[in-house]
Amino acid sequence: MARKFRGRRLLWAILALALLSGCNTEQPIDSRAMIFGLAFDAAPHGETLVTAERVNPLSSVNSTVSGPGVSGGPPEIFFQGASRTLSGALAQMINTSPGNLDLSNLSIVVVSKTYAQHRGLSIPLQLLRQGGQTRPAAYLFISQGPAKSVLYSEPTTDSGSTFRQLYLAEEGNAPDHPQILSTLLWKALRSTFEPQEGLAVPLIRQFEKKIAFDGAALFRGDIMTGTLSPKDAALYDTIRMREPGLTLTLSSPHGAIVARVTSVHPHITILPGPRVRIRVKAVMAVIENPQWRLPSAQELQHLSQEAAQQLDQLTSRSYRLMTHDKNDALGVGIVVRDTKPSLWTHVRKDWPVPLQQWPYDVQTQVTVMESY
Repeated sequence: MARKFRGRRLLWAILALALLSGCNTEQPIDSRAMIFGLAFDAAPHGETLVTAERVNPLSSVNSTVSGPGVSGGPPEIFFQGASRTLSGALAQMINTSPGNLDLSNLSIVVVSKTYAQHRGLSIPLQLLRQGGQTRPAAYLFISQGPAKSVLYSEPTTDSGSTFRQLYLAEEGNAPDHPQILSTLLWKALRSTFEPQEGLAVPLIRQFEKKIAFDGAALFRGDIMTGTLSPKDAALYDTIRMREPGLTLTLSSPHGAIVARVTSVHPHITILPGPRVRIRVKAVMAVIENPQWRLPSAQELQHLSQEAAQQLDQLTSRSYRLMTHDKNDALGVGIVVRDTKPSLWTHVRKDWPVPLQQWPYDVQTQVTVMESY
C-alpha cells in the first residue's frame, strides 16, 4: 500500500513546497532579474538551451524593439544558458544577468516540439523543484519551431511582450486570440505521475513573426506522442475541460450558419466488455446567420440534428486520434479508476495502451438556440 501511493505523496509534496514558498523572497527587488518567460530547445551534445525573457523596468513604454543582443532600453531583455541540467543552465544565466534570477512571477514556459518529442518535459518540469521559487500556475506551451523564437517574436497586440500576449490569450482577454485550452505547470507535473490523467498542451507556431495557435500536443507521461488539429483541440477543451467555445458551421436553405457551444455536459461510462461510451449533451447558440430573421422552430430542429451529427463525428475522430497516439486526454482512465477499481488494477501499468483495443461508441444530443 505504501508503494502504491509513494508517487502521489511525492507529487503533492513538490506542489505544496512550490505553493507555500513561491512568493517568499528576501532579496530586494532591485537585485533580482524577474523572469516572465522561459524557452527550452535542444542544444548539441545532449545539452538543453534555456532562454529567459525578462521585462526591462527601465524601458520606454513606447519602445517596440526586442530580440537577442538588443540594448538601449528594449521592452524585454534575454538571457541564455546551455547545460545538461536545468540548474547548470540557470547558473550560466545568473553570470550574465544584472541580478539573481527570480522565477516567482514566471508566466509562460515554451518547449519546442522537437525537444518534447525526443527529450520530454522532465527538465522543464524541474522548475517546480527549484526550492519552491517557481510559480506553479505558469502556462505551458509547445512550439512548432524553436521555442526561443517565440520569446523573440513581435507582439500581436498592444499588450506588450510575448509572455504578456500569451498569458492574456490563455485568460481569454486577448482580442487577437480566442480562448484556448490551457495547461499549467503543476497540471503537467501531475500527469507525469498519474497515467490516467492524460495531457494535452497548447501547440503554437510563428506566422509572419507573430504567434498563432495550432492545436494541441499530446503526451504520454512526459513524452510528446502526437498532435490534435485546432478543431480537435477545441473539442478536447469542450469535453474534458467542460469549456464552452467550440463552433460548428451548419447548413440552412439561406446559407451557412455558425453556432457556438454555450454549455456542455459530457459523461463517460465503462460498460461490460469493457466498452467505452461517451455521451455529450450540449447547448449551442447561433452567432452568425445570413438571414435577417430568426430561425423558425423547424429550422432550429434541423440545425440541432446536424450539430449533433457533426459533434458525434468530431468526437469519434478525436478519440481515435488520441488512443492511436497512446494518449488519454479525455480522462477515460479516471472513470475506470473511480468506477471499476478491479479493472484498473489490471490495466494501470500499461495505461493508456489498452484503450486501443477497447470498443467505444459516442452518443450526442445538441439543442441549437436562436441566439445567446
